[in-house]
Amino acid sequence: MLNKLICLLILLTSTGVSQDLSYYLQQSDSLDQAGNLTYAVEMMREAVDKFPDQSDAYAFLGIYLGKSAGQSTGQQNQASLAFESFKMLDKAVELDSQNVNARFFRGIMGINVPPFMGKLDQAILDFNVIIEINQHENVDQEVLISTYQGLARGYEKSKNYSGAIDCWEQLQNITEDVEILDRASEKIIQLEELIESEDQGTIEYTDMNVGELLTEAQDLYNQRRYEQAEQVLLMAIQNDSNSVEAYSLLTKVYLSMSQEGYNEKIAEDTDYRTNLCFKTMNCLDRVLQLDPDNTEMRLIRGIMGINFPFFVGKLDQGINDLEIVLENTTSLEIEREIMFNLGLAYYKKAISNWINIVTENPDCPQAQIIYESLNPDKSRGDLSDQQPPYLLIEFILGIQDELPPQTAIWIEDEQGDFVKTIYVSGFAGYVKNVQVTLPQWANSSNFETDANTSASIDIGYHSYIWDLTDSKDQLVTAGKHTVYVEVCHWPSNLYQLQTADIDLSGEPCNVLVQEGNLISRLELTYIKD
Repeated sequence: MLNKLICLLILLTSTGVSQDLSYYLQQSDSLDQAGNLTYAVEMMREAVDKFPDQSDAYAFLGIYLGKSAGQSTGQQNQASLAFESFKMLDKAVELDSQNVNARFFRGIMGINVPPFMGKLDQAILDFNVIIEINQHENVDQEVLISTYQGLARGYEKSKNYSGAIDCWEQLQNITEDVEILDRASEKIIQLEELIESEDQGTIEYTDMNVGELLTEAQDLYNQRRYEQAEQVLLMAIQNDSNSVEAYSLLTKVYLSMSQEGYNEKIAEDTDYRTNLCFKTMNCLDRVLQLDPDNTEMRLIRGIMGINFPFFVGKLDQGINDLEIVLENTTSLEIEREIMFNLGLAYYKKAISNWINIVTENPDCPQAQIIYESLNPDKSRGDLSDQQPPYLLIEFILGIQDELPPQTAIWIEDEQGDFVKTIYVSGFAGYVKNVQVTLPQWANSSNFETDANTSASIDIGYHSYIWDLTDSKDQLVTAGKHTVYVEVCHWPSNLYQLQTADIDLSGEPCNVLVQEGNLISRLELTYIKD
């Protein structure tokens, strides 16, 4: 569908641009249709160099870069291409704010990229601009239909269900396509049910003023009923969008929600925790926009900007916030907190640079120095209370990325059948098949966690005990078994699967495997007596 629209827009555009740019557009389209997307990108790069004042040159380069992001492997490469795509589309809109091509492409990209890129609101705006343009200048029918479909999807993602219904109703008025009409009818029914469900939860607060809503929200917050507190505070903000108190309390609500860790919610909404980060930061930004001298909120924003995952993109802002507070504080405790977090910020910057080296040039001498520098010493814990027989599993995760990796440890028998999950990281364990991050563990275990899901482990030495039982708590039969340790980092996509075989039918024994850099050491010790 997108390819068809690109072809259509090129045909429509070719009549309105110089003959030379038209040539580039047609040639890049031919290359793309022939499966040579890389050459299509290079063709449009030449066009941008030759026609730096032409909005359409940037627009079509942007969409080809966006397509390249979708087809590339490796999350870091995908993100890099996506960001460059938006940079080109932003330039196209800057040169011509009424350029339908640029607005349409940027809108399509905005509703399809992950929420952490923060492009949804911009996409909704782009689609609305196209609809406004259509009021005085006829937009192609297929583009207009796709615009309303994209806007409906954007509204639904942002939970503006009434806006989404309006879009589907507009589609019913402008098209006779049976498939689209049937889809519109289905979506309107679904969205009306969602609105009814939400209304039932808010009806008891509709007669409260802002002050009463804030009091109610504070009570709910104190009772740790965070989701209901969020709902009440959003109503207060709807009534008074300049309430610093409402935004400040909502920030605390989101921070409390984020402390709950991974649970089954992540399988229902893989973006749940990501969205919490952005909601929190948006609230903090709004507080400081309304009250720039609010030192408490600036301190919190600084700390959160540094401690939130990299994709929130607020590390430099966090550093700046803390430096401002540091200049004005007289509290030794706050000064220490700031200095700690500033140190963490620059450590993160160093780790990011190192990860770029080992990802792009894994065999260079500097990469090996990095692996050696990060590889921690082994330090075994106290095992005196552990009753034999058991298998001690020890391993070292040898590198640190922007986020702690997803890791799984499991056992298989000699026939290759799954026996038991010893440990799996929270995200992978709860999200299951919605977003597979550990493919080997997923395939072997069928997402059977044996209740051994917990917080993600990071760089360093780790040890686990297998009590020689299977997933049904039955002792396994003697014989050969295989221990698997699988790790996947993000966003670098660095991955390793390490295995070690052990024979449990004889005397106590020890097995050591030292291969690779991500799991630099795996040691098994069979304790029988």
